[in-house]
Amino acid sequence: NNMTGGASRSECAGGAIAIGGGGDPVIEYCEFRENESVYGAAMVIDGYSTDPFIRNNHFHDNNGHGTINIGGGASPMVINNLIEHNHTDGHGNVHFAGSGGWTVMINNTIVNNTCAGYGGAVFVNNGLTPLFINNIIYGNEPAQVNLLSPSSLSFHYCLIEGGKSGFTGSTFSGTYENCIDSDPQFINSNDFHLQNTSPCIGAGYYEDYFIPLTDFEGNPRPNPMGSNPDIGAYESELGSPLTNVTEEINHLPSKFALSQNYPNPFNSTTTIRYSLNKSNFARLEIYNIQGERVVTAVNEFKNAGNYSLILNISQFSSGTYFYKLHLGSQVSETRKMLHIK
Repeated sequence: NNMTGGASRSECAGGAIAIGGGGDPVIEYCEFRENESVYGAAMVIDGYSTDPFIRNNHFHDNNGHGTINIGGGASPMVINNLIEHNHTDGHGNVHFAGSGGWTVMINNTIVNNTCAGYGGAVFVNNGLTPLFINNIIYGNEPAQVNLLSPSSLSFHYCLIEGGKSGFTGSTFSGTYENCIDSDPQFINSNDFHLQNTSPCIGAGYYEDYFIPLTDFEGNPRPNPMGSNPDIGAYESELGSPLTNVTEEINHLPSKFALSQNYPNPFNSTTTIRYSLNKSNFARLEIYNIQGERVVTAVNEFKNAGNYSLILNISQFSSGTYFYKLHLGSQVSETRKMLHIK
């Protein structure tokens, strides 16, 4: 539970941390920022019998020869990390080198990293075979995955921009299973939570013992229980994306208000109208009869205006639900609606 970073520089290996020579350290809830090194700007993991857990960390604005360098027989578990806006001068930001070892990458978000050489987000050397499950690899330059030599690494239930046809370098002969190539629909370019319509929601894998039970922020995964987990470091509050939420805006209102949904009762879709008398961050949440939040239908900055939202909760059981609107520190009254299948 430490913060590591602050423009640290190493002329050797590991700008902030170098792990090697055996042992199973746990590095979690740390921030690695603005570190520099000639090998592993933020971290180097090296050496046989070196099996660390690297989880729930934030790597950003590091600069060097790979942000995280993994090699020399090491077998780390890299889980729930946010790796974004790093720069490497020669190879990938997650750089696999050396020989031996077996790395498992689960529920990481690897986005908007750059490389001055021929790498990208992931660079694999010497035919190593890391396993990727439930990762987002998107918006990295010049490539998402670069292979220096033929490799049979495995991707399962990942979102990878460009798909495997976008891999650069040598031959890929590994497993590419249930992966998607589409916009992950982050909140914005600096907030990597998922929008409610993201294809990553409920698209992950959840049948293995090492899938994490919480996300990058410690929220339960999967959410809700019984659904499939999301792809990426953040877990939303939906079991599947909301594909039928639409909104319209017209003239500016004079007050902050939340109207009764219509129709009510309803079968699958209903319309909720609300008015924002000023521009601010808005959040519209749906709760079940037990008071558990089941949907966050709106969660973004909005301009002042009158809005009409079509909500589809056909995936939920019949019963009474409540909805509440927040605008900054303002809270509307709670309204009740009845869903009948």
